[in-house]
Amino acid sequence: MTVGLVERPHLENWASWPEAQSLLPELVRRLVVEMTEGAADAHFPSGKGVHLGGFDGRVQGVPGSMWVPPGSSVWELSTEARPGPKAGEGFENRPSAPAGWVKRDTSCVALSLRAWSDTDTWEADRVGRGWKFCQGTRA
Repeated sequence: MTVGLVERPHLENWASWPEAQSLLPELVRRLVVEMTEGAADAHFPSGKGVHLGGFDGRVQGVPGSMWVPPGSSVWELSTEARPGPKAGEGFENRPSAPAGWVKRDTSCVALSLRAWSDTDTWEADRVGRGWKFCQGTRA
């Protein structure tokens, strides 16, 4: 193990902690800003903000990177033991893009701290539902 780096088992263990649900959005926001040049808007409510409803995160006006789609994207974040159903519910309950955004120009991203083996199925089920691109991934 390399000192200073977090590995997948650490994140999966952290997902079990109650604090992880409220801190994960802050971590993801910081990573999005670091991994993209000039993130115009990276909004991930954390702390008590995770209970506000709506998408867990919104990113707008970025050139993109390996982990962040270019342009605009909406995010569902999960610390749940079964991330697939949580991600599915998130996008089924919010079938349209945020107000003022165009769905066909908006990507959707579902990110989980837990092992998620069927991301290809999750993505394939969303093809043709009007989103620009859908990606399911685990941290």
